[in-house]
Amino acid sequence: MNELEKTLSEILKKSLALAEKTGDFVIDQAPQLLQEFYNWHIFSNIYQMCFFPIILIAFIIMYKKTEWDCGDFFYELITIILGVSSVVSLTVFLIALYDLIFILVAPKLYLIEYFIK
Repeated sequence: MNELEKTLSEILKKSLALAEKTGDFVIDQAPQLLQEFYNWHIFSNIYQMCFFPIILIAFIIMYKKTEWDCGDFFYELITIILGVSSVVSLTVFLIALYDLIFILVAPKLYLIEYFIK
């Protein structure tokens, strides 16, 4: 029993030392960590926003092609799929734009809201 207590005591001391080092690291690196957090979310939102113009351009091209080739079911199907995708990507675009503006205007509030979710 005494040996078990010694082993547990050593494990507890090592765990506390590791937790203290981790805490010190987080405190020292907090400004850089927050900057990387904001940069990542800004990039992520811009990346999401890029899909809308690409899908919209593809939809316009296919729509124009479908106008000329009436009766071709394949082009009509692709045009419908791209049209629906354009609406979905517009929704994603608007949500990402909202988040991007939120990060740039009120970064601290964004951080609080992010961790509450």
